[in-house]
Amino acid sequence: MMKELPPKKPLFSTQRLPRLGSIDSLKSPLQASFSCQCEQQIDIPQGIKVGWVRCLSCSKIHKVGIPPEYIRMACTCGKILTSRKECAGQKGRCPGCHKVWTVPSPLSEDKKTPLKFSCFCGQLHIVKADRAEEKLTCFRCQKEITVPPSIQIMAELAQEKEEKWELSNPYLRLDPFATLQIPLHFSLLEIKEACRQIQFTYTREEQTFQDVQQAKDILVKAPQRMWYEILSPLASSWAHLGNEKILQIHDEAIFSHQKAILWEQKKIFKKADKAWKKSLPLWLKFIQNPLFWEMAQKRQEEIFAGKAKEKTLQKIRFRLLADVVLFIGTQFHQRYFYQRDKIRAEYHQSILEPIVQYICEVDPNNQAAQELFQENIRKKIEELLLKKQWAKAIKKLSQLREDISLEIDLSFLKEMYSHVYELMPGGKMKDELFGKMQEIT
Repeated sequence: MMKELPPKKPLFSTQRLPRLGSIDSLKSPLQASFSCQCEQQIDIPQGIKVGWVRCLSCSKIHKVGIPPEYIRMACTCGKILTSRKECAGQKGRCPGCHKVWTVPSPLSEDKKTPLKFSCFCGQLHIVKADRAEEKLTCFRCQKEITVPPSIQIMAELAQEKEEKWELSNPYLRLDPFATLQIPLHFSLLEIKEACRQIQFTYTREEQTFQDVQQAKDILVKAPQRMWYEILSPLASSWAHLGNEKILQIHDEAIFSHQKAILWEQKKIFKKADKAWKKSLPLWLKFIQNPLFWEMAQKRQEEIFAGKAKEKTLQKIRFRLLADVVLFIGTQFHQRYFYQRDKIRAEYHQSILEPIVQYICEVDPNNQAAQELFQENIRKKIEELLLKKQWAKAIKKLSQLREDISLEIDLSFLKEMYSHVYELMPGGKMKDELFGKMQEIT
């Protein structure tokens, strides 16, 4: 006679507490307890996975959650199925409709949670978990954004990016005069001789040999020498050339800018903001002053005795703001933009606005400046449209179009005119705007 096997326990359970029921009505051994707000102790019977408990003292209803060793999933018949985590991957039937289900793993269970994230414009998006890392267009700002995988993974990626991120600083960390161990007044021949004497004792593969060679190139070649001197304090080395006031403005601009970078990297934003506000106007002040560049021309002739090209300083003048101030500012802007720190990203965008406009005037081919300039215009127009100030928005676009110093891309202007036209209510103003759009076309 065959021995009867004990009945197999179902893999899934749908046991619940009766809704609004009293815990005392269930005769089961006690497993856990918790305190109500009225300090009444409430006991939970063993085997209960999820349900509702009513306190007998204050009648407050409490929801009992499932323990961490259990997994929950919804069946198509509406029942909530509960199983242990160690059963992940096994198959079982729903006690209600008898449909066969595979117990999900904790990871796949997390993926079913919808992903909630915000665009850089502040618009909240809720998408299915299987759309993680897909690209979609924000219906508010019309920009393309990537769906993050999850909050936890985004935090890990941000932390990893934070650890790897390093500012590309155009200020030279190498002091060429200290490397060659020479004073500031040495001539080009004396600099080359000092370099030759130091390199004689080292091989080409050694770091000291390479540092000395780099220091010599900086001091002997006109573009690199003038670039190095202009990015260094000049009050002492250029004092004999004339205007001390301009040199003080220059030195204060360089010093404040370096302090701003230091405070920003240390995330001491209050001190960094003061340094940014102080340094950037001073940068514009000495770069736009022709007397400073006359002094630079005298210094170049003094060092190179007419051997340097005439356009060397002109190129430095056009590149200085873009390759130093704009380059560093956009790095911080992009960093905070990636980290979704909207406040800091917008702050760096706003303080760079006068710098960007000046670069667009003197160098219209600078792509980074043009993109930031268009982004600033787009933001201002959007703010006016949100306030329904149609006349001001049209006036702003007309000023940009009439400004000869700014070579605005016509496709960008057409895009902005079309955007304003779509949002404007009908009327005489809209008809005039249509005429302006036709003129651009």
